[in-house]
Amino acid sequence: MAAFYLFLENKQKIKLDDKNEIHRGGEGRILTVAARKDKVAKIYHQGIPTISTDQHRYLSTLDRDLFVIPQELLFDVSGQIKGFLMEYLGAHFFPISTIFNKNFCTRNGIDHATKQHIGQSLIKAMQYAHSQKVIIGDFNQYNILVTTQGETKLIDTDSYQTPSHQHSGMLLDDIRDYLYGGLVSQNSDFFALSVILFYQFTHTHPFKGIHKKYKSLSDRMIHKIPIFSADPNLKTPKCYEAIAKANLQTQFTRLYVAGERFLMNLKGISGRISTKIKTIPITKLDQKDLSVHILLESNNILDIFFSAQKGLIETATHWFVFDTANKGYASKKHEIKKTDWDKLIIGSENMLAIRQNRLFHYISETEIVELTNFTIPDNAILHQSENILIVIGNDVMTWLYIDEIYNQSIRNKRTEVFQAGFRYLTGLVQNAGGIYRIFYNTGKDIATVKLNESVKEIKQNHQVGILQSIENDHVKNRYFKIKGLQLEISSTELEYSYDFTFMPTYGGEGFIFEPNDNRINIVRTQDFKTISTMEALFVTEQSKLQYCQSGIIAWEGDNVYLLNKK
Repeated sequence: MAAFYLFLENKQKIKLDDKNEIHRGGEGRILTVAARKDKVAKIYHQGIPTISTDQHRYLSTLDRDLFVIPQELLFDVSGQIKGFLMEYLGAHFFPISTIFNKNFCTRNGIDHATKQHIGQSLIKAMQYAHSQKVIIGDFNQYNILVTTQGETKLIDTDSYQTPSHQHSGMLLDDIRDYLYGGLVSQNSDFFALSVILFYQFTHTHPFKGIHKKYKSLSDRMIHKIPIFSADPNLKTPKCYEAIAKANLQTQFTRLYVAGERFLMNLKGISGRISTKIKTIPITKLDQKDLSVHILLESNNILDIFFSAQKGLIETATHWFVFDTANKGYASKKHEIKKTDWDKLIIGSENMLAIRQNRLFHYISETEIVELTNFTIPDNAILHQSENILIVIGNDVMTWLYIDEIYNQSIRNKRTEVFQAGFRYLTGLVQNAGGIYRIFYNTGKDIATVKLNESVKEIKQNHQVGILQSIENDHVKNRYFKIKGLQLEISSTELEYSYDFTFMPTYGGEGFIFEPNDNRINIVRTQDFKTISTMEALFVTEQSKLQYCQSGIIAWEGDNVYLLNKK
């Protein structure tokens, strides 16, 4: 890794450094700029066609409140374009694909009003681009960044089609308009926009589901069989929430059944947009294969986290702490009001509480000890890997050993890092100068393993996980495991990036419990083969599972269940 220099059009020298890379894609890489804290640089890979001066001038007309546009061009000493500067959005922006998951929306307070605001921004952005004779093209879920407050930005704008620049035609399968041959046009933009809006409102792609005859997404697009169709051969995912607003549903019907293409309109649509489809209630809690107990029933559950011997359920008002050391039985030990603390963290033995960046050892309601040897930095990244809490702030990574507290001190280790190179929304990944690393708990410390590809998302449990990537315009979800300091990736694609759990057995292997509609699949890590399924009629593909000594914990909707095999 090394520093290098490029030049602005006015010959001003800009210093860049390979170690400041924060993202890498098929066209180029993104680096922070030391002299411009509010800017990043996109540097094209060798051999990739770069943006032209004409394209740059045309894109400069786009609204900077909605689009991250190329700003100042970057040249080498011979005057060749190598990249450009653009706005640095920061870590509080994330791909809109993340809010397709209902549990993420619940955890982060992303309600229907926020989604409507995002939708209005997307419509406004598309209308503005088309008014400037700009075709967006690959209007996919990874090229749209949002915040929990609904702020919206479109990225990858240098790929847009303008009168002087033809679009490459490379589109993500999810938004390609197969009914009209997949060609890039204003109409294909309208179709892509509708897919994103439908996905965020319903938690489901409009052409998802299982059809007895038409197996692929593209076939169902061509034969006009959206998820809301009355086709008896179509089975819809349980997580699907139907559009409740008639004037909005009519627009989706015109687009997907009648084959019309137009700019959607959300004006006059307020309140709850989608609603869960009514299903036959489960009258018997125990299932064919499972003994089931409800740990908590609440309409405001936000998240769950269970270790082998302890469990934590977070609601809008409380944290509920459980003892899970005994098989088949979990007992509630604490009910802690959230007004008293900013965050609660459990290990195998100890609990940590955070208030205004100060760290406390929470022993009981009457015994709480402040830990004086560590303070959480402002805007820190917190990521728990079993009984170690990873804290990244001020370009320092600290490992806090949750179960090793001595009087007023917690054991910790620190190392300098480049904080902007971390992605942490669903799992912790570091880009260190173009080399991606995944973190895992060895049982004693935190170790890393190299990942030889760029990922869109990672979900990880102990030393196994799911990688989400894009290959040949197709989203791929695949299991991986870390064994012997090596990363092994399954060749089998998964339908979804599940909130699975993992039960270790021996030699670094174990069993993955994967939520799916009406069942839980059991996958062995030796070869990632599904070896068994258990009927669980209350489970969907978006349920969250956790493993502990008491059994399997499942969060779905307003209930947290404890499951044990009969």
